[in-house]
Amino acid sequence: PQTICDLVDERAEILADAVFATDSTTQLTYAGLRDQSIRLAAGLRRSGIERGDRVVVQLPNWTDFATAVAAIARCGAVVVPVMPIYRHDEVAYVLTDSGAKAAITAKEFGGFDYGEMYEALAADVPDLGATYLARSNDDTSRKRALASLLAEGPVDALVDELGEPPTADDPHLIVYTSGTTSRPKGCVHTWNTLAFTARTMATGLEWSADDVAFGPSPITHATGYMTSIIIPLYAGGKTHLVEAWDPVAAFDQIAEHGCTTAVTATVFLQMLLDAFDPERHDASSLRLWVAAGAPIPPQVITSAGEVFPTLEVLSLYGRSENMVTSMCKTGDDPE
Repeated sequence: PQTICDLVDERAEILADAVFATDSTTQLTYAGLRDQSIRLAAGLRRSGIERGDRVVVQLPNWTDFATAVAAIARCGAVVVPVMPIYRHDEVAYVLTDSGAKAAITAKEFGGFDYGEMYEALAADVPDLGATYLARSNDDTSRKRALASLLAEGPVDALVDELGEPPTADDPHLIVYTSGTTSRPKGCVHTWNTLAFTARTMATGLEWSADDVAFGPSPITHATGYMTSIIIPLYAGGKTHLVEAWDPVAAFDQIAEHGCTTAVTATVFLQMLLDAFDPERHDASSLRLWVAAGAPIPPQVITSAGEVFPTLEVLSLYGRSENMVTSMCKTGDDPE
């Protein structure tokens, strides 16, 4: 019966000032996650977002994503994550197919103006309400600063205002497939279908409160959302979100934050191995790297053992429909 709201509340009660998530410029404590998400949830409700409504979230790997997800869940709505690489056509399809009532995105990221794109999308998706821009002061009729939604007043009073949160078996997430052979399909997940995967993975990978996730995988994709947000939250650990992948810069990030785990496509690990300079780089804090969604060439395992002797490399296959399909566990034979 545990919901994401219960989990956020429990972690905030126990861990309070402990840091849950960091990115290149911000950090978010467990208490901050709870309080900010409740204030944002109340703002979303007052803006017209009701239980069961869909809210698209197209953000880079920023701490704002964790707050947005917890807030959308708190007011009983459904998260529809969209990867930042998607543009007008793909986003218009997801907005229309999901029936999204609002969107949360960045004003600008990676040289692309998302605010301008959503302004143009309004003509193609008339049912879309306001677009809320993270880390922006823009405030017009159709584009509003996300911070403007934060409700003021005692947090407990806002919780009462929001009423009963959704149950663990209510829809929580609609994640879209890649659409390589046809239009993407939206896979509906309850909190329980995600939490089952989180508990199973955390157990099989011996994930604990001492772990710090290294997160270059997009958190608006199933892999990143599960392993950089949900599992660290479940374990009571910490997560470092990487907005832009650079294998050389990755070593500095891993060392600075003491990252211990990573779950990515195999190519990320290969690029890290290729970039490693023993005179400059230290990745000794890493204990586990899970390569997901693609075969792992034997040479990668061999090289990883030589370059990072403390690192265990495992494999995982998953699908948007059921998250994890097959996974190796810590201690499994590399073969």
